[in-house]
Amino acid sequence: MLALLTFWLAITLILSLVRLENVDYKPFFVVVKGRPRLLRRLLKALSSRWGRAWIVALDVGVAMGVGMMAFSLYFLAANLVRRFLVPREFVAVMPPIPGLLFPLEVLPHFIAALAVAVVIHEAAHALASKLLGVKVKGAGVALAVIILAAFVELDEEGIKRVRLRDKLRIFTAGPSSNMLLFLLVVAAFTVVFQPGGVLVQRVEPGTPADRAGLTRYSVIVALNGTSITDSLSLHRFMLRTRPNQTIVIDFIEPTGARTRRIIRAASHPYNRSIGFIGILPADYYELRLGWLPPSALIQVHLFLLWLEIVLFSLAVFNMLPISIADGGRVFRAVVEEVFKGDEGKVKAFAFIANSLCLGLIVANVAVTILAMI
Repeated sequence: MLALLTFWLAITLILSLVRLENVDYKPFFVVVKGRPRLLRRLLKALSSRWGRAWIVALDVGVAMGVGMMAFSLYFLAANLVRRFLVPREFVAVMPPIPGLLFPLEVLPHFIAALAVAVVIHEAAHALASKLLGVKVKGAGVALAVIILAAFVELDEEGIKRVRLRDKLRIFTAGPSSNMLLFLLVVAAFTVVFQPGGVLVQRVEPGTPADRAGLTRYSVIVALNGTSITDSLSLHRFMLRTRPNQTIVIDFIEPTGARTRRIIRAASHPYNRSIGFIGILPADYYELRLGWLPPSALIQVHLFLLWLEIVLFSLAVFNMLPISIADGGRVFRAVVEEVFKGDEGKVKAFAFIANSLCLGLIVANVAVTILAMI
């Protein structure tokens, strides 16, 4: 918190002394706007090629958007029901607050993943607008506390003039591009990586693993000659061990050196009939081609993990029919088409959808907080 306050104090001091054009500042919030020529050239180059293919892709995006809207509503409603009927299956729903939703040490991975996701998201909106004849007026970036965002400014009057189908193509382009990239990242991960052992996320002080010299980011590859490929195989092996049993551990140190240690298992704190070595494990994946030391490869893992989480979350929850999301614009465009000229009914339906979604979100977050207390 001290580092964060110092950073924003410096930003405030700089912007109070130096007046920068196209920069808007409010406490803990900075927006930098521009009219980048490079973006316009890129959009022109992309839109002038494969025109028909882009339109087909946008139509697929509309179908994906509708599916994601339905899924997001179902998930939030079903998740509340699971909390009371099947608590173990409840999924925590929280805003991305560092130190609460995730530890501060992975903050750089989260910010990098978020930057990639929002740039792809806004670029897709811009490309769809260019293809469908809506002017892209400008672009920019914003920083809210620690959350980095990108945005494009579209000609709202131009959007109003296009037909419903084109509006839906523009509004769903961002979420569908995030979902497509999510699927590509998942597929690429399975091709590039393979199970390589169990990563030691933490070593409890004074435990057999600590005395044996295992450190954070060590990778366990074998126990008593039995290959350990993931957390499940480690769990199954430990269920068969007994307190005071001798275990030969083969592991890779964070530097990449392969090491063997002999330890004597302790009693598990929650089940004294089975052995315990004292680590917090996680699945570890190694490159199918090439090699990196575990300490470096885990950074790649963390970035890809957060990229998957951010891409999926941004795609799905941005399709909720609330006013600040793309799903809200989709919902309003459809309602306006159904009730042409009746602004009262349009506002009423939009208010109902907005209230329902916000209620589901607040209820999920509230239940999550109560479960954490």
